[in-house]
Order: sequence, then C-alpha cells, then structure tokens
Amino acid sequence: GTTGEATWAIRTPADVARMARLVEQERVAHGHALNARSSRSHCLVRVTCTKIDKGGRSLKRDFLFVDLAGSERVNKSGATGPRQKEASNINRSLTTLGRVVREITSKARFVSYRDSVLTMLLRESFAGPSCTSFVICVAGEREHAEETVCSLRFGEMLAGVQTSAVASAAVDVAAQRAAVGAELIAARARLQGLERAGQGDRVSADAPPSEQASLRNNIANLTKRATEVRRCKNALVEAKTANPGASAALVAKLEEAVFSHDNLRDIVLRQKTIPGLWVAATPAFARLQAQVAALEAQAAVYT
Repeated sequence: GTTGEATWAIRTPADVARMARLVEQERVAHGHALNARSSRSHCLVRVTCTKIDKGGRSLKRDFLFVDLAGSERVNKSGATGPRQKEASNINRSLTTLGRVVREITSKARFVSYRDSVLTMLLRESFAGPSCTSFVICVAGEREHAEETVCSLRFGEMLAGVQTSAVASAAVDVAAQRAAVGAELIAARARLQGLERAGQGDRVSADAPPSEQASLRNNIANLTKRATEVRRCKNALVEAKTANPGASAALVAKLEEAVFSHDNLRDIVLRQKTIPGLWVAATPAFARLQAQVAALEAQAAVYT
C-alpha cells in the first residue's frame, strides 16, 4: 500500500455505494466563474479485488481509478486568492504529468516520476505490468475550443503510452494469510523495540509537568475530535442518500466539528514547536510505523 493510504473492506454493493459517497464528500471543490462545483484536488481510489476458489486459492487484481482535477485558465475562471493558488498547484502537477508522459513516449533514459506526488502514484500504471486507459473530458462550447483542443492533444499523447498486463498466478489464501500475519507480528515487535529505545514521537520527560499534561491532554482530545469529524461525515453521506433536503443540520454540525478539530490541531502544532517539549519520531520509526499500517490493511483483507 501507499504511505498514508486509508483502507476499507468492501463486501457488498451497499459498501461500494457508501464508499463512493464518502469519496465524493472528502473531495475539495469550490465554485468559480466557469463551474459551480469545480474539483480542486486530484482523487485516486485503489480497489483490490480478491477471488477465492473452492480450493482455497486466491486471484488478486488491483484497479486504480484516477480523477484528475481539470486544468483551467485563471483569467477565465476568475479565481483569486487561495482559489488562484489551488489552480496554480493543479496546473503545475498536470504540467509535470505531461512532461513524464512525453519522457515515456520518447523512451527517454530517465523519467522524472519523482518530480511530483501524482506521477509517483501513477508510476506503476505507466511503467509496471498494467493495462491503462484514459478518458478525456472536454467542453463542447465554442468559447472553450482552445482548451478542448489542448485536452485532446494531451489525450493523444497519453495514447502513446504502452503498457503490458501480466496474468497473476493464484496463491494459497491460508498460506498468504499466515505469511502476512507473521510479518505483521514481527513488524509490530520491531516497532515496539524502537519505541522502547526512544525513537517514537513523544512528550519530553524533561519538560515542565504542566506543559507535558497540557500537550498530552490536547493530543488525546484531538484524536476524539478527528473521530467526531469522521462520524459527522459518514452521517452526512448517509443522510444525503436517504433525504437530500434533510441534511442542513448535519452540514452545520460537520462544519462545527471541523472548526473545533482544526482549531485544536493548530494549538497542538504550536505546542510541538516549544523547545524541549516534543520529541519527533526518527525516520526509521516513521517508516516502520507506515509498514505496520500497510500490513494491518493487508491482514484485514483476509479476515
């Protein structure tokens, strides 16, 4: 899995619908002169499908669905301030993607995948054993002809990317479950060892007791508020499905929960900058922590 990637088990059509609604709720969107609800972020959803046959063997397929935020001209959208900065960041990431695609299609000796997070996440789709397809969305109005032609040319360039899918072999589910479980146990043990050695992030024992207690209390409350934000988002998603007109109160509750969470988050971040109060985790601990999270997600697939 990808570092920071959230994983959910999906087993029924209702789970799929709920996930789609949650993804849409999480996306950042703002209105401007050209679009009442314009996506201001790229969205990547990885779906891992596992089929288990009667012999207890599994076949796994990974699907990566990517919805790119559209490139736009600020002089047409009328974006200003933070919206203008968002548009600039989106255009920059798409420019980097275009450069990477040109390097791939021209068979360059070096492909600059590392120039952006987006191209790193798409690396396997372009260079790995995969089958990649693209859908280009364009506007039909005459006043957008220049942008439409630009998008179609980008699509033509993408069509030059050649990939090759490879059939995966079936694996024994019980053996794989045991292997992942054993690896997870070992990784957790190593993580606990690093934590005992003082490599995890923590409140410094040398700081004044009152400051230690304040930061610990705020971190605990921040976790509770993050849980409340997730709960409000899920409730809003379900309410919109059942009765779109009855969600105003939930929207207000979500906004209040987000404000409360963000305010406390900023306080915690400021506290962590106080000299001698907070000790950050070592890079080795952070990497192993991410590995444990990825293994836990893999183990959940086999439960």
